[in-house]
Amino acid sequence: MANHYNREALMSQIRQVNLCWVAWLAIWIASYPAPGQILLYPGGISETEILLAYGGVHFASKMGQLAGNHFITLTSRLERLPELGKTVLYKGAQKVRFEAA
Repeated sequence: MANHYNREALMSQIRQVNLCWVAWLAIWIASYPAPGQILLYPGGISETEILLAYGGVHFASKMGQLAGNHFITLTSRLERLPELGKTVLYKGAQKVRFEAA
């Protein structure tokens, strides 16, 4: 994941997306995700990407506001998200893995 621009969210571009997989995701559209919410933007105006909010964020591109599908919410260790954001900002992209609890 990488930190883009001056907002408190991490984004990762996705090179390939199976749109059938995307279709089953709960459609909870969000442009202002809360810390710990993870959004999937399937592409269109901007590139396909995943966004992890770690602070206040307005999900947008140069073309305007974007809405992503909220599909995962982190519920523990949220206090560590700003630290992750700073690590990505200063040290670059980091590997990430999602696992079921």
